[in-house]
Amino acid sequence: MALKRRLYSTQSLTIGAGGTSFPVKNFSISRERPMEPILGLGLLKGYNQAQKGFETFKFDVKCFLPKSTVIDVSVFKTMCTNAEIGTYTSFQVSPGTPLLKGAITNISLDNTVGEFIELGLSFQGIGDPNATDTGVDINVAPTDNNAGVAASVEVYDSSDVTIINSEYGDTVKSAKFSFEMPIETIAHLGGTITDTNLNLTQGVNLSKVRLIAKAPYKASLSFDGTSVKARADANNRGGTLPTITFGNLPFTILNGALKSFSINQSPGEIGAAYSASYEGTHVSQLKSS
Repeated sequence: MALKRRLYSTQSLTIGAGGTSFPVKNFSISRERPMEPILGLGLLKGYNQAQKGFETFKFDVKCFLPKSTVIDVSVFKTMCTNAEIGTYTSFQVSPGTPLLKGAITNISLDNTVGEFIELGLSFQGIGDPNATDTGVDINVAPTDNNAGVAASVEVYDSSDVTIINSEYGDTVKSAKFSFEMPIETIAHLGGTITDTNLNLTQGVNLSKVRLIAKAPYKASLSFDGTSVKARADANNRGGTLPTITFGNLPFTILNGALKSFSINQSPGEIGAAYSASYEGTHVSQLKSS
């Protein structure tokens, strides 16, 4: 049997029915199977083990935010709307996984001065993802993936992060945005539980099991720098926070309020280190209505 490996240089990512392509930094996929032993009186070793519920998997990917082929905010809104109505979003790393379907659970954007803007996406799926790519022989040389995202892709960097009127501070070094949607499995008696993701997300199985988002959601913003503000909340209540734009993507947190604020200062430093974080319940640009 020949030694084999999976080569990162041969892989690309597409998301959604339109086949939106993203320049990928890294990705991971993990399976969780609800296996339980069948135990009975008088049998010390037990009867066996069996799967008693639906298998799920988590798909995480980190991407550069592309500038040459701009990704519109509506792409992310569609993912969120799909999760709210129990419609699956498709995604695939090719080669590596078959075409998978699931629900978005997290969207994040992260940037620090001097770095590229990083986009993070997390999906939850149901059933066996059947990620059985056998790889290539160990003596196969890596090759560029010319069929995927162009190798000369242009990406956004820290100069493309916009905070209007210094609303969050005058010297912000890093900013991170995140939107989380908890996902629940809704199932009906009589449905198959041990099957592939392909079979559980089409045909008659669509009336037996679905993944659907459950509110409340959580939107968050966090900042670090040498002059970061702690925005005052009127009457200690949440409100619409000032918009922050990563590249071409604006995000406005709704019902947002300051969650934490800290200052750390010591001799020998050029200035104090400030940190602030905010939390809200939704994002204006990602709402379905």
